[in-house]
Amino acid sequence: MRASILVGALLVVGGAAAAVFATTQATPAVDQTPTFDRGVTAVDAQLRVAQSALEARATTLADGPGLRSGIGADAATLMDQAGREINVEPGKKEEVIELGQRVGEKVTSLLRRPETAGASPFLGQAGFHLAVLEGHLVATKVVEVKPAYLPPDAPPDLLGVIAVSWRVDLGNEAELFAAAQMPARLDTGDGSVVLGQAPAAAPTPSSARWRRSRR
Repeated sequence: MRASILVGALLVVGGAAAAVFATTQATPAVDQTPTFDRGVTAVDAQLRVAQSALEARATTLADGPGLRSGIGADAATLMDQAGREINVEPGKKEEVIELGQRVGEKVTSLLRRPETAGASPFLGQAGFHLAVLEGHLVATKVVEVKPAYLPPDAPPDLLGVIAVSWRVDLGNEAELFAAAQMPARLDTGDGSVVLGQAPAAAPTPSSARWRRSRR
């Protein structure tokens, strides 16, 4: 009996890590690695496109003069300025924008658009993040905002933070794995999504042969 092999790859995009691994076992006599690599390359490229666009969007919002002037205020004042001096309206479908303040390790959410959206688990953690929320892969960019003005009673180390989140559609990439009858799974530090048809039983990444993305 031939030994089975699992193939996996670790992707690092904008400081965020995600693991993609095949959920079907292959024998050494049938080399599925090239097929798997094409799917991984496509996923990696799509994540990098999302990261670049999301970073540009978050940075543009964070650099707005209205936000820097108002981010040191309380929630009521910030809410009053939203839509007038401060641009916090989502610019695309499924976009979520959240504003907050950080003092030391304490992070306070002040405003979220749309209001019905869930709170970002990364508010206060500057950088690019990947997570699976409600079954969808979500990318988040968090940017620190130094207030241009602080009220006299505000802590001197108060920093503003803005988190911008988008859903990342990997439908086309999933079709590559499905067409090859080689379903895969993408794991983030906060959940996982299946790429291709759902496997009957998915093996754990700890048993995979990992290869780090060359990019």
